[in-house]
Amino acid sequence: ALGLLVALAVDLPVSAGVAIIGLFALFHGHAHGTEVPENAGGLEYMAGFAIATVLLHAIGIAAGLGRGMRFRGVARIVGAACAAIGVGLVFGVV
Repeated sequence: ALGLLVALAVDLPVSAGVAIIGLFALFHGHAHGTEVPENAGGLEYMAGFAIATVLLHAIGIAAGLGRGMRFRGVARIVGAACAAIGVGLVFGVV
């Protein structure tokens, strides 16, 4: 659903965007929490996620600061790809 919103360039109020992102984060975090290997150290596992999150946010911020007309097209293409992969996962194709 999030990929579809990006692909269609839907302009949402900030409050709606925050709510959508918050729900996504909640479910995404739960999924990762249930996948923690039995033999993994909790501190190391969380540190890895924290480092990866910082790097992903830095990349997103850099992309946002450097955006232009070309970036909007790329964002829509990536959003459409995310939506297509989501549909594929639902139907067991991916």
